[in-house]
Amino acid sequence: MATSDLEIGSVVMLKSGGVSVTITALDKKAKTATVTWYADKSEEFKTATLPLEVVFAVDFADDEDEVEDD
Repeated sequence: MATSDLEIGSVVMLKSGGVSVTITALDKKAKTATVTWYADKSEEFKTATLPLEVVFAVDFADDEDEVEDD
């Protein structure tokens, strides 16, 4: 998925690594995304605004095959 295809609700990750985050606001004109994630250590939601150039879309298609029903 190209950064031009990103939308609110898309799951992305920093190109440098880290946790998956969800886009909660998108400003394509400014080329920024506001992302939210849950920080386990502090037990709270965190938010940051990032340039689109530093994120990529996470593809869960490969993980779906590994999900098992109980």
